[in-house]
Amino acid sequence: MMKKLIEQNIYALVTPATVLISGLVTSLLFTRLLNRTDFGVFTTLISFTLLFTGISDLGLANTFIKIVGESFHSKDGRAGFYVRYLLKWKLAALVLISLMLIIFPAPISKFFLHDEKFTYIMEMTGFLTILYSVSQFVVYLFMALGRFEYSSMISFVFNFSKVVFPVALVLLFGSSLITIVVGVMLAFLLAAIISLLLFLFKFKENLAYKPTKNSAISSFFFYSTILSLASLLSGNIDSVMLNYFRGPDELALFTVSSSVIFLIVSVLPLSSTFLLSTLVQMETKKETELQSRVFDRSIKYGLLASIPLSFLVYLTANRIVLFLWPQSYLLAGQSLRALSPIIPFMFLNGICANVFISKGKMKELTTIMFVTYMVTWLAGLYLISQYGLIGTSLTFLLWQMFQFILTIVPSLKMLKVKFNSMHLIKPTLASLVIAILITLLNTAVSSTLLLFLIAGVLFCIVYLPLLDADDKRLINALLSFVKLGPLFR
Repeated sequence: MMKKLIEQNIYALVTPATVLISGLVTSLLFTRLLNRTDFGVFTTLISFTLLFTGISDLGLANTFIKIVGESFHSKDGRAGFYVRYLLKWKLAALVLISLMLIIFPAPISKFFLHDEKFTYIMEMTGFLTILYSVSQFVVYLFMALGRFEYSSMISFVFNFSKVVFPVALVLLFGSSLITIVVGVMLAFLLAAIISLLLFLFKFKENLAYKPTKNSAISSFFFYSTILSLASLLSGNIDSVMLNYFRGPDELALFTVSSSVIFLIVSVLPLSSTFLLSTLVQMETKKETELQSRVFDRSIKYGLLASIPLSFLVYLTANRIVLFLWPQSYLLAGQSLRALSPIIPFMFLNGICANVFISKGKMKELTTIMFVTYMVTWLAGLYLISQYGLIGTSLTFLLWQMFQFILTIVPSLKMLKVKFNSMHLIKPTLASLVIAILITLLNTAVSSTLLLFLIAGVLFCIVYLPLLDADDKRLINALLSFVKLGPLFR
């Protein structure tokens, strides 16, 4: 059982990994192929495509995993009805958004890109949104089944071709914005085709139409949509306030520091999407004891990874900024240091939200999120206006801490499990030891990568005496994937 869970979690982690690698290569390569204005236009094309696809998705992702996933796992024959119901709403939102981009590209281009000569960029955004939506819809189907090997395959094809196709066209026709944009469109087209082919040849579940009442899915989908759209808003409103009170210079610094945090959270060794899918499967099969155990282990290993990273980011914030960006961005180190405690809270909030979703408690989760957003936005009005960059970081930290306070106790009660304080104490103690060592090594080790490597090795050594039976079983299971024998007996 453990080996299967680890395998699917690894597949689920392929998606954020390919996104990060593709984004890094794109940033390093395309900034050298395009001038700064054209690269900004290219970035707008990609980000707008992802944004508008996210808006047109409404609350599809969670609804597929919970409602459609439960139907698949219980084999009640209603999955086909649910899929058609969600597809209807998706098409309605997609048509509205894509037509707006295709029919009115000139005013949208003038508003966002300040020049109507980029009208074709907005037209292509409309078409890319359609193609990306095809891929995402198939991905949601595979996630509902818990078949992350197929969703990760689609992600790999998409992100790999998003780099390779533009580069190939540049080599053939020369470097220009239009050449790279056409290459990106070919990549989106290939991903859509591969998604449809995988659906036709690998999707084996029955999607026959069996009419049923839609009250349950309508309610879940409604609250899921509110949460999805509110999340898009909450992730940007503090930045909007910072831009309003302090201007784009401080906004650029905060963008740099927050991107480091989001990068770290996205590569933590436990996929939130995989965890949600697993909890839903167990909920369907009434495996409450196993569900509680998985939740407890998720907290344990999530904190084991995130707490040391928070310490490391706090101690080396300036080095991280200077390693990735020019010295003019050094002030972002202050913001990054203030944001560093947010890493474990973001992880814990993700898994607590998954408990609510897996139990179908969408109304309760939506209420908690609404209260959280209102409190932090009001606090942000004062903090950001008074303290600018640092105030924005504190607002983000307050948001995650307050959400954790409101979600952790109900989550523990729903799963009838107690919070094990050792999950917090052991990584914190080990991190404190490493913090002392890193403070001593910070000036002696000039290479930032070497310092991070040393920190990781030292943490593993310090944590060895704290290993328990679960840790040893997990290590043995991981070693079995690389065809090595067990380390612990």
